[in-house]
Amino acid sequence: MNDIAYFAVWKPTGELPQTSVKGFDVPDPGPKTTKSPGDQPPQIRQRGDLREAFTANPQGDRVVVGRPLHRLYGELRQLVLLLSVTGGGILTLGLAGGWLLSYRAVKPIQAISATAEIISATSLSRRIDVADTASELGTLAQVLNAMFSRLESSFQQQARFTADASHELRTPVAVIHSHTELALSRDRSPEEYKRTIETCLRASSRMKGLIESLLLLARADGGKLELDRQPFDLGLIAEECVSIGSTTGRR
Repeated sequence: MNDIAYFAVWKPTGELPQTSVKGFDVPDPGPKTTKSPGDQPPQIRQRGDLREAFTANPQGDRVVVGRPLHRLYGELRQLVLLLSVTGGGILTLGLAGGWLLSYRAVKPIQAISATAEIISATSLSRRIDVADTASELGTLAQVLNAMFSRLESSFQQQARFTADASHELRTPVAVIHSHTELALSRDRSPEEYKRTIETCLRASSRMKGLIESLLLLARADGGKLELDRQPFDLGLIAEECVSIGSTTGRR
């Protein structure tokens, strides 16, 4: 049957006087109420792919109006298929886009982590590349780079300080060692031994002062030092350095 609406009318006696489709079997809905259609809404029945509505007029005539739904069902199936394919495509694009966005978001974090892992006390010159970093991560990378710069400066200062301290400690040790060797090389008078001991005492006093200064700096770095500022004479230190230098060259 074509996808067109049809109708059928029965008399109160059950006779089918009129129908829009010849040879099409439309079951009689049976005697119905004689109330006007306005008082009772049409009733609906489903017969396979056919959907029908029937009612009765006050004279007892029964009217059935129907339409085949197979074409509508076919269109609905096509719509479901179209929605499924479209939804699947959108879901695939969404997943791919989400993966791409997450990859682009995670890639700078991985780069930051990789750079931070290879930075050590011997390679503090490395820095995180902030060229392709988003705004928030770029700020974090700049903060980390500034921290690495401070650490590098601190390590360089520590290395210079260690070298300077080693040099300053080596001088009095060399003075003590040289004067001791010189005094023991042959017999000397008591006055010469006394001068040697005095020179070694001055050198050891200087070395003691350097060691105390190192301990003072260590306490200062640990935040356990309270400064006690006092005036001192730089001339005395200059005279001591000149004296040590002259005695060292006298060997």
